[in-house]
Amino acid sequence: MLKRTAGRPEATGGCQTPCMRSGGRTALRAERIVNDYRRHILCIIIPSKDGLYMQGFVTTDEAARRLGVSPRRVVDMLTTGQLSGEKIHRSWLVSAAAVDERERLSHAPGRPVSAVTARALVTALSDGSRLTSRQEAIIRRRTAEQLVAAVSRSVRIERFATRRPELAADHLHLTGEGAIARLGARAGEALVGQVRRTHGYPRGMTYDELVDHAMLVPDDENGRIVLHRFIDEIFPWSETPRALIAIDAARDDQARVRTAGLDAVERLRNSWLADRT
Repeated sequence: MLKRTAGRPEATGGCQTPCMRSGGRTALRAERIVNDYRRHILCIIIPSKDGLYMQGFVTTDEAARRLGVSPRRVVDMLTTGQLSGEKIHRSWLVSAAAVDERERLSHAPGRPVSAVTARALVTALSDGSRLTSRQEAIIRRRTAEQLVAAVSRSVRIERFATRRPELAADHLHLTGEGAIARLGARAGEALVGQVRRTHGYPRGMTYDELVDHAMLVPDDENGRIVLHRFIDEIFPWSETPRALIAIDAARDDQARVRTAGLDAVERLRNSWLADRT
């Protein structure tokens, strides 16, 4: 229950209030409760000097400050899906993880590329497919780190918790940490031990269908299921290309996974360059 004191809201008693998950696309840290076929998400409301915020979220003003844009631009990014967040009445809260990711990528050199170009680069690095002269120039002129940043701008990542992880794993094109052994013995040796998370792109169903099927609950901090998707939700391959596995691994928050992924991107780029000299 909430009351307002001296113009500022504060929590009293139980501070949990039910909120509905909209379209499976929010990033609330929550626990799914199934009751009479209705699903609810419990979100923790926390008082602060700036008003109420939800755990795992930041205000649009804070997101604007960190990203170097106006609050209006942040709202535009939320409504167009470039940032994930939750609309509460007339205000937006922005996923802290989404801001972290975009803040990191915004400092990468080079112009962003479209999802179509990103997929073309991934395919070429994986199997040597032909590119346009402009696309070839991207590989030639950018470092491995810059290629990772360029492609990553076209891929959204969200973490989820579930009590039935196998339901998600059965419908994923695996990528990143869980598929890095496909990049060769050198990459696989760097990840000896148990895989911490399952990363993948939806397979055989849409993103929203997978969220519902596997009973996934957004959890930015502790989620063990990590869903990837291109911003246009197109995945044209029968299995995850090697370059995409490497690029996704290079974005991981675990240093050993990130290093193995970046090394693999470097090897793929060098191989591509060697074939054209």
